[in-house]
Amino acid sequence: MDINALVADAFAQHRGGNLSQAEKLYRQALDLEPANLNALHMLGVLALSTARPEEAIALLKRAVAILAEGSGEGPQHATLYHNLGNALLALQQRDEAITNYRHAVGLDPKLTESWTRLGHAHLDLNQLDEAVTAFRAAMRVDAQSPVIRFQLAQALHLAKAYDEAAVLTRQLFDALPTELDLGRELARIEFARGGLDAALSACHQVLARQPDDADILSLTGRIYHQQQDLRRAEQSYRAALKINPNDMNTLPFLALLLQDQEQPAEAVEICRRLLRLHPDHANGLCILGWAHRKLRQYAEAIDSFRHCLRIKPDFPQAETQLGQIFKLLGQRDEAVQCFEHVIAHHPDYADAHVALGNLIQDHDPERAHASFRQAHALRPLTTLPAINQPADFAALLVTAPGVANTPSDYLVGKSNYDAHFLCLLPGIDYDLDLLRQHADVVVNLVSDADQGRDMLPLARDLVERLERPVINHPDKIEPTDRAAIARLLRDIPGCRMPRIIHFTRTDLVNESSCLDSFSLPMLLRVAGKHGGDDFELIGDRAEIAGFLERAPADDYYAIDYIDYRSADGYFRKYRLIFTDGRILPYHLAIGSTWKIHHYTTDMDKHLWMQDEEAAFLGKPETVFSPANYASLRAIQAAVGLDYFGIDCSLDDAGNVVVFEVNASMLVHDRNEDFPYKAPYVAIIKQAFDAMLQKTAQRAKAVAQPAV
Repeated sequence: MDINALVADAFAQHRGGNLSQAEKLYRQALDLEPANLNALHMLGVLALSTARPEEAIALLKRAVAILAEGSGEGPQHATLYHNLGNALLALQQRDEAITNYRHAVGLDPKLTESWTRLGHAHLDLNQLDEAVTAFRAAMRVDAQSPVIRFQLAQALHLAKAYDEAAVLTRQLFDALPTELDLGRELARIEFARGGLDAALSACHQVLARQPDDADILSLTGRIYHQQQDLRRAEQSYRAALKINPNDMNTLPFLALLLQDQEQPAEAVEICRRLLRLHPDHANGLCILGWAHRKLRQYAEAIDSFRHCLRIKPDFPQAETQLGQIFKLLGQRDEAVQCFEHVIAHHPDYADAHVALGNLIQDHDPERAHASFRQAHALRPLTTLPAINQPADFAALLVTAPGVANTPSDYLVGKSNYDAHFLCLLPGIDYDLDLLRQHADVVVNLVSDADQGRDMLPLARDLVERLERPVINHPDKIEPTDRAAIARLLRDIPGCRMPRIIHFTRTDLVNESSCLDSFSLPMLLRVAGKHGGDDFELIGDRAEIAGFLERAPADDYYAIDYIDYRSADGYFRKYRLIFTDGRILPYHLAIGSTWKIHHYTTDMDKHLWMQDEEAAFLGKPETVFSPANYASLRAIQAAVGLDYFGIDCSLDDAGNVVVFEVNASMLVHDRNEDFPYKAPYVAIIKQAFDAMLQKTAQRAKAVAQPAV
């Protein structure tokens, strides 16, 4: 068959949607003539359209090489470079894609699609001036195209050429009033240029036609927010979130509003719902960082912090926490650079001094000591006052920077006692008399036995010298790392505790046989991590190296996997809190995967799951038998902490399957989607407060015996 006829037949099949036949014919043509430019080009296009960009790039580059060896290029070859640019862009190889788009328009300046693709590629790289230039060139080719004019307006908006962008967008919207995207863009441009009334007018025009537009409702809220109409701002934000609960344009601004209204607990929850999103607004990213820091979820925040610092480099909170993440990942030099940069520009920012000192104390103790002294001088205590004064008593809460503490945002505050937070720092000569004046009871919040390994001895020394009753004494925290807990609980009747062994990175990298005693599947996780971060199911030993690369750390835990699925195929994880001598239900998470957390489930979509959780919270004894409670009491006695939590399940034999036991578990009251949880969460806080009050009262009674 004639090669040209074969390629023509392949192209006809391609155009008709018979892609497998077309590919077969293209390959036959290339078998006959490996340098056939048209076959290479169209086979590359076909590969790209069937989600094979790597193959497409290889084919199209072969075509380009053949073309370069030939008699020369012409306008007819522009589409080859255009399609190569598309394939490169599919793999986010934007710089090389830009080169090929430029080559395409160099051959055929009227190729508008290459100009617009070039513009979008520049936008992806935040090369705004170049993007505007590309869209202007496209408009010179087709000045009447509303699509190209709109793309130019959007690029002008991003390049902060607000006046020209507003004029162009208003002209388009006036001509095409039913094109609501134009109205949306006009509202955004007017808002960016400070024309709040014009922006609000454009928002109302859009909402008149589409009242459920979450983005415009969010923007309306921001306008009202800037106008200090907080009631309407909140109404608009909540209306937007009712339509789109995870709207990236709304959550950070509602959090700001809630902070303005002094509602930090709900503000943290709003930020937590942003964890899966990627907002590009500096203030929104700063709030995200704040929420991540409160929840000690550093790994998920790193991209947001970097983005925040690209937008607004002078953000000490973001850069300090980015440094803390680098420390956790073992990237010491990058962490030091972050902390030093913050201190250079914000010498009064205590958190950066603490973070730097904590990081460098091993190899530069003298400099670390200076950082700690400076931090202590800047902020020796942070106080949350009692809701009514005078306070019934004072609690000194000892925390440590850079480690996992007991989450206290909900537990502490809005109570009848003054809460004084002390940041525990090495090398500080504390004023013990001053601390005793603020401590009827001491609460040790340094709760992670892995991350707090170096800080717990300091906490022990301090609390012993204070001579006050201590909640969660540091000596009781030290033996609560995962491996120690597994050994401690393994012989408790009715308690099924998976084997957990600690390994260093060196062990796992250099001693390939160290995990041979674990059958597959097994679990690997980074020591000191919570919330499911850096925690994976290993089904093949070849996967271990990949996990170590994705989750670099010094210490890891290997864990026997227990398939704890219920008879209906769902996984159930119960969390109970031990406090004030009580065992209190906190939540039941039901999901379809082994790694389950309440906020990652679909429980908000399934009433039966909510009903089951509500029944458990109301009557946990209908789920946990007397024998189970005997096991839980034995666990409570063995652990010996005053306040801690357990994540567990029940196996087919009725045993308590233990996943985690420590004092680092999160308790919060952000349960808008699960309002039935509120009274049971409140009971936990009430029990925690009651435990502190009884402890403080006993101490006062001993100190001041009746005459």
